[in-house]
Amino acid sequence: MGEASRASSRVLSTVAPFGFNFDPDRFLLAYKRIGCTSAQFYYNRDNKPTVKQVLDTFRRVGMNIDSTHGIFGSDIDPSSPDPAHREHCLRLYEHEGRLAKDLGGPIVVVHPAAHLPTTPDAPYEFPKIPPDEARKAQSARTPHLIDFLRRLADLGDKLGVVFVVENMGFVVPIGHDAPLLGSMIATIGSRNIRMCFDTGHAHFSGDVYAALKQCAPVIGYVHMHDNDRQTDNHLMPGDGTIDWARIASLLDELDIAVPRMLEVFEPEAATERRADEGKLAKLLAPLVS
Repeated sequence: MGEASRASSRVLSTVAPFGFNFDPDRFLLAYKRIGCTSAQFYYNRDNKPTVKQVLDTFRRVGMNIDSTHGIFGSDIDPSSPDPAHREHCLRLYEHEGRLAKDLGGPIVVVHPAAHLPTTPDAPYEFPKIPPDEARKAQSARTPHLIDFLRRLADLGDKLGVVFVVENMGFVVPIGHDAPLLGSMIATIGSRNIRMCFDTGHAHFSGDVYAALKQCAPVIGYVHMHDNDRQTDNHLMPGDGTIDWARIASLLDELDIAVPRMLEVFEPEAATERRADEGKLAKLLAPLVS
């Protein structure tokens, strides 16, 4: 990859939430002010916008769509031992792949397994699976996930879509071990199956810096957020304990020339204040220089 191509891939991106308690225009414009030039479309399954609504929003704010976050939940389990359910998941992601193509950003984020159900009082807080229990479960589920990923690779080739599988925290029975997930993706050996390396999840579940090095050959997208290793609360970089200068150095050293997306859901006013202050833009600048 030439220098121009690498530079165009090292964009600062943001999540673009639709159908939640956010104003998409105001949300994206706030992130644009701190340096984001593209975004990952993320939608509420119960309040989904039309393709036209999404594209109109992006035209208004002057940003690009680089990817779509595929649907996930306690009812979607690509690592299920049940072949019929894995087939069901494949059909769901075929729809997500076609949606991503319609939006112009042919990358789809995939969660490797179902998480435990949430509660009405905390609809976006996922219960944590005991780490020992999760580690035992991943061994039994590995062949099922690999089977699904092989078939997903064929689907990606057919659609012209890259599916990027995200490492998770201890909310799933498989996928919390980033290096192990990376090795599974490498086993598939397909350009249509890559990894969405999530810094916050890797920090929460292990050594984020070692994991980044080990997963580098298969990384096709990066989610960036921070935490204190106690709670996966998707903090803005600099508000947790990740060393972002070290992350920036590793991304450059390992030549991971992919979008670096801020997966943070703080209120628009808070991001606008950060833009006014200018400190966050300075912190993030080395990640895309």
